Amino acid sequence: MQEFIKKAEKKFGKVQIGNVRMYDCVNVTKYVIEKMGVTNKPEDLAKDRDKVRQGWATLKDYKGVEGRLSIDEKGDGIKETYLLIIKDGKYQRLQ
Repeated sequence: MQEFIKKAEKKFGKVQIGNVRMYDCVNVTKYVIEKMGVTNKPEDLAKDRDKVRQGWATLKDYKGVEGRLSIDEKGDGIKETYLLIIKDGKYQRLQ
């Protein structure tokens, strides 16, 4: 994430966590569209919508900027989370 933020701030200025989440969301959707074979043909619209819905519903261990993302059987997003402490003026991951 630190590398992503550095690159994004160079290009766009101040980056907030919502920007990172949106980046991941857009890239997951792109991944799902490609994986599920969405055609984007007008006659396939209903099928394509089902493919996107199914792709999101079965997402497992997608590696995004914020970490790995999966969707559980209830349709809830499961993400890696970490506890951080500040030690010597720096954030450190609590093991």
